[in-house]
Amino acid sequence: MDFVGRNELITKCSSILDDLENGFLAYSKSLLKGYKYVDSFKFDELMNLVFENITKIDYDKKALLDSIDECFDDKDFAKYLICASLLNLINEFNKKITTNYSNLMHCQYYFSYACASFVNFIFSSNLDSTAQEQTNQNTQIYNQNYIQSSGFSLTGNVIDEIKALKSANFDLEFLNLYKGIKIKSKAQILDINENSDTVLFQTDLMQILAMKEEKNAFIVKNDHVSTNVKADILGVYLGSRSVLLGNFSRIGKMHALQRAHSRVHPSIPTSVILKNNSGIQIEGKLFDISQGGIGVVSIQDAKFEKGDELTAIFNLVMPDTKEEISVNLKVNLVTSLNYNNSMRYCCQSLEPQDVIPKIVKFSKTRQAQLLEELQNKANF
Repeated sequence: MDFVGRNELITKCSSILDDLENGFLAYSKSLLKGYKYVDSFKFDELMNLVFENITKIDYDKKALLDSIDECFDDKDFAKYLICASLLNLINEFNKKITTNYSNLMHCQYYFSYACASFVNFIFSSNLDSTAQEQTNQNTQIYNQNYIQSSGFSLTGNVIDEIKALKSANFDLEFLNLYKGIKIKSKAQILDINENSDTVLFQTDLMQILAMKEEKNAFIVKNDHVSTNVKADILGVYLGSRSVLLGNFSRIGKMHALQRAHSRVHPSIPTSVILKNNSGIQIEGKLFDISQGGIGVVSIQDAKFEKGDELTAIFNLVMPDTKEEISVNLKVNLVTSLNYNNSMRYCCQSLEPQDVIPKIVKFSKTRQAQLLEELQNKANF
């Protein structure tokens, strides 16, 4: 199974793993003490298969399960033994990297992900090919907080991962929305306080102001960061362009990355009527807009269904000319959310429509206006 950092593990850490293979086999054998007789030859064959498959793209699942069946009647004990052996291998790998290969600290996390992905895939239930492919996709470690198998959690601590990135002299990348506009900047790791699990970063002032607007910081997953990360803002120091973050948590999807077009907030409160083909309608306020769609907030719940074709009726005021544009927009309802005692309707525009070019013009003008606003705040 593929995973973040696989190629780097193979090209840069193969000799390290070779050095650990005998110790891995010896440790796994030590766990057999007290268990009923196991054929030594078959056990060696099983653990060699486990070791060889960790970094492979295509696991030989059948061979592994057949080998487990030949060695153990108690499948729970087999899971325990393999998980415990891998946890010890991760520990030995980390010690070797820390002691002798400080430039490869980030590979500690890649290897943890490889082991967890392997365990989850091998011990998942037998599924048909379509379902198994879905399982394969869902078990990509860099999209999860953790993987748990047979009571063993193979986890990646965010602070430890940031420490490894700092040791390797890698930067991180932040992404925030400022009134709907994507603001993305690289950040340098200045200091890590392990007692309080806080990290001081230096980044662009516009990024820090966007963080303040959203009241959180978001780190983007990339080749060196295994998952998207959300963090609380604990301190802002504009003079040094730095921000103190804490309470780090891993998140799966970052919706700001999934949108093809930035959705902007209107410059003035804008009333919207949203109705379906049966004449059922609600009144609300325009939350955001782009050529791709709109968001509407309302205290009314019309019980619209996902996929319903709706009509949105409202007036847009151009930010620069103050020209008023009458909008009658056909949309599909993507989802409706109950948030803080209000409904938020997220809608996708149906194209083509004559009004779309006017919405594009509004969005681009509003984006420029908001970026100028943010830049002025940073300059001030």
